[in-house]
Amino acid sequence: MAEPLHLTIVLPVYNGEARLTQTLDEVHALIQRLRRPCEVIAVDDGSSDDTALILEAWAGSHPECRVLTHDENRGKGAALKTAVAASLGEYVLTVDADATYSLDDAEAFLDALIAGAGASIANRRDPNTRFQLNPRDFAYVGRRHVVGGVFGWITRRMLGLHVQDIQAGFKAYRGEVARELFPQVEADRFAFDLEILALLELSNQEIAELPVVLVYRHQPSTVKLFRDGWRMLRRLWAVRAKVKRLRRSGVLADRFAKNYQHHAREHGHPVQRFWHAQKWPMVEDQLEFLPTDRVLEVGAGSSDIPTRTAERVGFSYATDRNPATMDYLRGLASDGGVGVRCVAADITQLPFASGSFQKVVVLEVIEHLPEDTVDLYLSELRRMLAPGGQLLLTTPNYRSTWPMLEWIVDRFGGGAEMGGGAQHICRFHPKRLRAALERNGFAIETFGSVYHGSPFLNVIAPGLAKKLFRWELRSGGSWGPILFARSTAR
Repeated sequence: MAEPLHLTIVLPVYNGEARLTQTLDEVHALIQRLRRPCEVIAVDDGSSDDTALILEAWAGSHPECRVLTHDENRGKGAALKTAVAASLGEYVLTVDADATYSLDDAEAFLDALIAGAGASIANRRDPNTRFQLNPRDFAYVGRRHVVGGVFGWITRRMLGLHVQDIQAGFKAYRGEVARELFPQVEADRFAFDLEILALLELSNQEIAELPVVLVYRHQPSTVKLFRDGWRMLRRLWAVRAKVKRLRRSGVLADRFAKNYQHHAREHGHPVQRFWHAQKWPMVEDQLEFLPTDRVLEVGAGSSDIPTRTAERVGFSYATDRNPATMDYLRGLASDGGVGVRCVAADITQLPFASGSFQKVVVLEVIEHLPEDTVDLYLSELRRMLAPGGQLLLTTPNYRSTWPMLEWIVDRFGGGAEMGGGAQHICRFHPKRLRAALERNGFAIETFGSVYHGSPFLNVIAPGLAKKLFRWELRSGGSWGPILFARSTAR
């Protein structure tokens, strides 16, 4: 296996030919200093100048660079979302294309993440921030500084933010945090920064604010106060409503809690408890465990699947991209007296040898993947299975009542923006799931769906709900909200 990527550098570009070459040279110098595996993802956001030619030429001589393209201008936020969805780095650094911020500060931003912060952001109002500009630009930069301060003051009070600088373009994130939160941002343009900061705070991520060196080269602002003021205010009110709803529900913080699945199974509302508690009966029904089996759950979180399989086969494996969750699950396994090896790793680069496992369990994970990584993920699962090994996979069914359930959860604050392409960015229906499995070397043994009504019946009749769930497992229908497939590695 290739060494995991240390850093993804994200470069959103729109008509950036004037300064782009200098920025790319500074990016290359940063990679040389880090001496760690890195990648650069540049997104051409519908440029009409020579941006595309410059990026293509640079990528041709720098294999670490990938260029993604929007057919039309969709906004900086949209470009950032596109790049982060395709990123593989342990950390993600976003850089403006006009070389506004010195990349000499990048190591300090990464150090803050290594120390535990979820994000580290530039603070142009820090006393140690330095500005490099021509004296003729003092008045213009001063006016921008004052207007930005007023807008920041209003925004912080409307959204309850605690950071000083809400719109600096130089930011770094832990990779798993960025890939979780960026798809949930609805704004594609100026409001992207304030919305991602709100989501970071709602998910209880530490945000480190650091001084920077800002180099002003007479770059005009793309935001015009009077022309864009009304649109900015409308977007700000929309973000405020979203923040209030998510703050009431608390679910965004839950998703980053190291005990999310465990807490939902033990202490959630009746529908949630049933939903998580019945995952083990499904696994037990679909997979026959032998004492010699090596079993892995991918995207395990703090579920009880690894500990229960360890009770059957003596020792099991679990992987998740959240190190804190793996630490928590390791503690649960130790307290229960069972052996579980917990590994924090990206799901597209799992650190196990080919043919390592006889059984692999993947429950409601694949829908969170970017579209273009699905085959990579399934081929990685196929690689780890021994010939004849079995994969049990579940995912929401978008040819069922699931879209309605998604809308209800989003509308009334029961989940962290599942719909609208936010969390569930890869959508499956029975035909598509079958095709994806078969295309990547799996022969389907059983295929069906569950949760037609059993989680909701659990509110009033728990015993009857379990009986209904067992019927759902055996009915063979594919119209329930969650699809399941047991497949064999060919």
